[in-house]
Amino acid sequence: MTSETEAARQAWWMSPVGLIVLILVLRVVALLVFSPLGLVYDEAHYWEWSRRPDLSYYTKGPGVAWAIFASTRVFGTYVWSVKLPAVIASAVLMLVGARLGYRISGGKREAAWYVTVALAAMPGYVVTSMLLTTDIFYSALWLMAIWCAYEALYGERSARQRVLWWTGCGFVLGVAALFKYTAVLLVPGILLACLLGSSRREGRSIGQRIKGALLAGIAGLLPGVVSFSPVLIWNMRHGWPTVSHQLGRVGAPGGDEQVKWAWSWMYGPEFWGAQFGLLAVVGVVLIVLSIRWAMRRRTEDVQAWEAHRFLIVCALPILLFYLVLSVFVRAQGNWALAGYSSLLVLVGLAASEQMPKFHERVRQWKAKPAPRPHEGFLRKKPETLFQVSWHWFVGAGVAIGLILVLGPWFMTLPGLRDLPGTEKLAERLQGRPTTVNAIETQRQKLIDQGIDPLIVCDSYQKAGLLAFYLPDRPRTFSAVSLLGGRPSAYDFFKDTDLTDPSLRGADLLLIGGTEERWQEALRFDSIEKVSADPTMFLAIGYAGVRHGHGAKDKTAPVAGADDLAAGVGVDAGDRLADRRAGGGT
Repeated sequence: MTSETEAARQAWWMSPVGLIVLILVLRVVALLVFSPLGLVYDEAHYWEWSRRPDLSYYTKGPGVAWAIFASTRVFGTYVWSVKLPAVIASAVLMLVGARLGYRISGGKREAAWYVTVALAAMPGYVVTSMLLTTDIFYSALWLMAIWCAYEALYGERSARQRVLWWTGCGFVLGVAALFKYTAVLLVPGILLACLLGSSRREGRSIGQRIKGALLAGIAGLLPGVVSFSPVLIWNMRHGWPTVSHQLGRVGAPGGDEQVKWAWSWMYGPEFWGAQFGLLAVVGVVLIVLSIRWAMRRRTEDVQAWEAHRFLIVCALPILLFYLVLSVFVRAQGNWALAGYSSLLVLVGLAASEQMPKFHERVRQWKAKPAPRPHEGFLRKKPETLFQVSWHWFVGAGVAIGLILVLGPWFMTLPGLRDLPGTEKLAERLQGRPTTVNAIETQRQKLIDQGIDPLIVCDSYQKAGLLAFYLPDRPRTFSAVSLLGGRPSAYDFFKDTDLTDPSLRGADLLLIGGTEERWQEALRFDSIEKVSADPTMFLAIGYAGVRHGHGAKDKTAPVAGADDLAAGVGVDAGDRLADRRAGGGT
């Protein structure tokens, strides 16, 4: 054991828990004090879910909504309290990773510390810890399930204890699926690890390994189904719409989107490029070098190799699945994010050996008399490819964290705001305050005229953002499915279903789209522009959805466009004039 390693054991600053607490505190302070980031579209949409607690939702399970609901119930509804669960989930991810690294390394604290740094610095995890999405939650739970599986497979456990660990693995994986259904892609990796076996249980034939895999599956299946049951119950009640949505996401028949076979050769490169971005490029180099490091040591320490192989095998199914899928359809870059968690544990384990060797080499170089030889790539002092990649990786994570905290403010500085796209990006990251203020100004003008309209948007993203940022946090509606898009959660909320007959007769402030599109989808007495904004309209006397529009057409056949022109709204002008004169709604 090197003197560097001994020193690392005693160094107070190499405490994994201390580092996790420090990062957690810094991120919470950034939310509370700086608070530069507003809610982006998806965050506001998930907050809308949390206002209507349910067993599940149209596109995803209830995990993210439940997390926001708990946070806002305890702390109140603010931007920071909506984002807080993501910050906590990132701390859980690091804590589980540190524990797993500690166990695999045989109880080395420095190994756990390096694993913590690797997970903390990964750009994809840095972003998702400050911009609330489902990814950081299911990544933390994904790694927790891997830890449970590791203890069952490689821990010195009795048969009863192994069953308990498999039970915990299945339960955690079911909870992970409440956030993102792709958590199920961990199952093939764990089963493959079972089939590969463990040298710690000597003499196990292939038949015994298959029995072990079956035992793992059976022990984990029931608790997994139990923890995932809210999604199953909700879908049974609603006719399995989530299945339709998932098919639509990959362009398959039976989905909620029109089947599109317009293949592009750019699909694969777009997805693969996004993976390099999530890992800051050098992260890919670190993963490759760490796998190479593990394979080179496989004959020296068989048990260590099995644990390292386990980390690799767990990542393979999800990464291969999306790499192949991206060849045929447009896959989003974050879909495979959880798969990198176990690989980053391996990177941390490799770093715990490689970095002390590098530091020792630098000390020896400094001890040489001047002039010292040039031994590095970029600098005179010794360097290694792993060390350079590691430093750049950590630096990229810190830089991205600072950009998230200070970037929106810097974008408003003179000179920077004039750069193409900068002002628009800053507006988006801050919750589109200019757009929200313009809509609220127009809404108040209408209210002063005696018209209190319902807000109907041409997308669920806009509806969620307006619901959060308008002063009274009103009920908003999304008509995207009526305008030809796929359904959204708004179509399943009882209080935002535009096919509800009780809404008839209301006035609508329509946001987005064109007058023609609104007339094709909805029935009303009259429609007019209400501001200089060409995408803001006032519709008087809502009369329901036009027949055949939308994912859930609950209305009976209604009159068509010709009837509208023939006199459905003959009194609309008089009624609108009365309201503006103070007649009320």
